[in-house]
Amino acid sequence: MKLTLSGLTLAYPGQPPVLNGIDLQIESGETVALMGANGSGKTSLLLSLVGILPASGTIRLDSTALSKKTATFFRQHIGMVFQNPDDQLFSPSIWEDVAFGLENMSLPEDEIRDRVDTLLHELGLAHLKDRTPHDLSGGEKKIAALATVLVMKPDLIMLDEPTAFLDMRARKRLENALRDIPQAMLITTHDARFAARMCRRAVLLDSGKVAADGETETLLRDKALTERCGVDALE
Repeated sequence: MKLTLSGLTLAYPGQPPVLNGIDLQIESGETVALMGANGSGKTSLLLSLVGILPASGTIRLDSTALSKKTATFFRQHIGMVFQNPDDQLFSPSIWEDVAFGLENMSLPEDEIRDRVDTLLHELGLAHLKDRTPHDLSGGEKKIAALATVLVMKPDLIMLDEPTAFLDMRARKRLENALRDIPQAMLITTHDARFAARMCRRAVLLDSGKVAADGETETLLRDKALTERCGVDALE
């Protein structure tokens, strides 16, 4: 399923546009790093794609345009992992958090159990399924939050700064989990090395516009470009 943004513009009241005419396409199965300085509109762009922040312009999944009537369709096909996993983990146990979305779909209990147990095993979380989220490490919380999205089987997964505040061991564990995901991913990150390892393509934002769109390592080795966009360069 292809995501297409045409002329996407978003502004907060009394302020200049955070996003100002963004044109972007993400193909099925593609992994894209979305990069830019703080305040460049990365998170706002993600939130606009599921209708949380209203924006002008056109957002399409294949031929379906985002509107109030189609917002549910978009949220079925696009999943978002927030920067702070505590925003997604609220149940008494990890198992219940991962099962929550499936239960809201009124799926059969056997299917819910099979999907949740299988995914927790694949992500290495099976031994933590009865633990409360508050007892987990930062890295374990990140993967648990990812599981709440993966279990819904969306076509596109958006991750907002997934490596923020993780130590090296937790970051490697998260990267290993992400490498096995077949869906398209749109990942906001300040981590140039992570972006280069995980994403063949990068989109750099500057002043609410797409400043560059291309092969990740090529863009991130352009010091003039990275300095203008407020992102770290690859050495």
